[in-house]
Amino acid sequence: MLSHKIDRNEIRKDFPIFKNSPRLYLDNAAMSQKPQCVIDCVSYYYTHLCANVHRGIDTQSQEVSAEFEKTRGLVQKFIGAKFSEEILFTRGTTESLNLVALCWGKKHVCEGDIIIVSEMEHHANLIPWLLLAKEKGAHIKVIPLNDKGELDWQVFKETMNERVRVVALSYVSNVLGTINPVKQYISLAHKYGAIVCLDCAQAMLHFPIDVCELGADFIAFSGYKMLAPSGIGVLYGREEHLNKMPAFFGGGNMVKQVTFDNLELHPIPRKFEAGTPPIEGVLGLGKAIEYLQSLPHSVFWEEEQKQALKIQKMLVELPMVRLIGESSCRVPIFSLYMEGVHPHDLGTFLDSQGISVRVGHHCAQPIMRKYQVPATLRASFALYNTEQEANYLIECLLQAKEFFHGATKCIV
Repeated sequence: MLSHKIDRNEIRKDFPIFKNSPRLYLDNAAMSQKPQCVIDCVSYYYTHLCANVHRGIDTQSQEVSAEFEKTRGLVQKFIGAKFSEEILFTRGTTESLNLVALCWGKKHVCEGDIIIVSEMEHHANLIPWLLLAKEKGAHIKVIPLNDKGELDWQVFKETMNERVRVVALSYVSNVLGTINPVKQYISLAHKYGAIVCLDCAQAMLHFPIDVCELGADFIAFSGYKMLAPSGIGVLYGREEHLNKMPAFFGGGNMVKQVTFDNLELHPIPRKFEAGTPPIEGVLGLGKAIEYLQSLPHSVFWEEEQKQALKIQKMLVELPMVRLIGESSCRVPIFSLYMEGVHPHDLGTFLDSQGISVRVGHHCAQPIMRKYQVPATLRASFALYNTEQEANYLIECLLQAKEFFHGATKCIV
């Protein structure tokens, strides 16, 4: 569709919401917008192909099942996995990460073992490991952040030893926008026999990922943050791990033979996909991947890096505004705190100017404590956001400073 240059205004034409809403949408880290091809795919399924998968022998069911498995192959190629069987469909990143903690973690983590997490983790890649550590009597060790919002590699190196079983790490922070150098973390963890579980929810929309090149054991992501429908997620797991893990849920589709005395399960991936899956979500995910693959990744990623650093510079220069995290290796996700103004008030002001952002702790409370703020305002950009929109955000933040200037400082 595009060959040498990214025209964001042309990309916007593929997303019907921008024809129907005048608002500036900067909450992409929470939910991306959907291109027409994804909307059409979901609509076509419900109006022409609506049937269950992996159950019927009729033509309609067989056709849907083939499209369903075609998407599994698309995901495999999209992330560079060796086998399509290594791709599990879930309801989202949270379910995927819980699956790893419950099915791999309960089998391999013992009393006295160490689980390493980072200070920037989303609760989805933190709470499952905290619960597992409490149940098993394992120890949680934390990789701290520096003031720029980057992980402390030296602390990680000093923490690694033979008792570490799991390293749970975000590829990209949903608060700071920081891109972590996960390949070097994976390499060191493997030298000590630990597995690495990556939360890739914020990475998939911004740059390509090759799980074999990274050496990842598990990666998790959600469709709704990468142009696909909600309710669909992916867990990639290396075949040797998945084959040794017990089932997650019990029910239909995952069992080959069952009696009251014996249970024989299907091999992966069906062993982990009990019940009727979110079929329309899977098909929509396939269309979203095809759409992303139609864009020139290398050109887009180079441009987005420049855009992210340019916006970061503009935000840093704003008076009375504190940018939380200033990494030079980042995606365009920015968290702000305006002096004397509660983030909810700032978000309400921007909403009155037609800008949709997110305010709160973003399911990452340890980051808020690290930077000693009650919450932040988060503005997150995607492939359809333009330079003009970034300039309008800056203009409205300056207006907000004037609006709140001189007001009594919030007590939080």
